[in-house]
Amino acid sequence: MSSYKLICVTGPDGSGKSSLVNALKNLIAGSIVVSIWDTIKDPSKQNLVPFRTMEDVDIYLSHLHHESRSLLLMHCLAESMEMAKKKNAPYLLADSYWYKYYATEKAHGSAVEYLDKLVSLFEKPDFIFYINAKANLTFKRKMIISRYECGFANEVNKQTFMNFQKLVIDNFQELMPSISNKILDANTPASENCKIILNELKYTAK
Repeated sequence: MSSYKLICVTGPDGSGKSSLVNALKNLIAGSIVVSIWDTIKDPSKQNLVPFRTMEDVDIYLSHLHHESRSLLLMHCLAESMEMAKKKNAPYLLADSYWYKYYATEKAHGSAVEYLDKLVSLFEKPDFIFYINAKANLTFKRKMIISRYECGFANEVNKQTFMNFQKLVIDNFQELMPSISNKILDANTPASENCKIILNELKYTAK
């Protein structure tokens, strides 16, 4: 039995996952946020990782074959999880976890059978919260849009983002019956969604 609770907040790009998990971090004592990019952003690994910016990552991902890209992303997430476990925090707040990358990589063309094998290595969260959002809302919330989020279209704009994200959201809908403890509304303020999550956790914020 693990010594921590793994709480996952997932959903499409721009749905408000990062804002919500960071708000939760301030409410749940001893909690830490786990992101797929923790390994890349860790100062102690700067000489080991060939990326300096998220733009570097986006460019590299655009040149990879589907399965190679999926493997790299799941590797980064697995390493970030291992880094988080070493901190002995009572609560790990997973931003996206594998669900978002599964839905996105499937939209990019990775085979479901291959993705299923990769994600079978990850532990199931104690709680999973899905933020339900439409593609037009997520676009409005994005300050920076990557080619990855647009399906590596030649042009990065509202239309290519929304077209690709609709595929991602459809893939999430297929995952929903097996992953979600609770569906949250992206239009609900983060403070209110925090209350919903804390109630599900039966946790009283200090």
